Amino acid sequence: SLGGRITVYKRTPGNHLKPGNSNSLAVGIDNISIHDNELLLAVHPNLLALSKYKKRQNHPSPSIVYSLNLDLTEPEVIFQSSGERISGVSAALRYEQYLVLGNVCSELLICQRNK
Repeated sequence: SLGGRITVYKRTPGNHLKPGNSNSLAVGIDNISIHDNELLLAVHPNLLALSKYKKRQNHPSPSIVYSLNLDLTEPEVIFQSSGERISGVSAALRYEQYLVLGNVCSELLICQRNK
């Protein structure tokens, strides 16, 4: 979403969707993964840098990964990079004790999770 907003909907007993918590994040929400009661959101805070990175991979593009517990209202930053470690993170997932990050140019970064 270029608007940088995510809304979590709740399912009613009648099987309808009702808007729940809504959060504003940095612009450029990319992929969202679901893990139990948590959403992981890969975000591009600088879309101009991302565009430059797609053309020239030596141009850093910052990334943020948020964790959003569906029962809470505020997302938590669980990874942030200026683009030096990995640029243009477009997806994040949890695997055992690891956080696996993928970017728009097929690179991976695997981080040990803090508990």
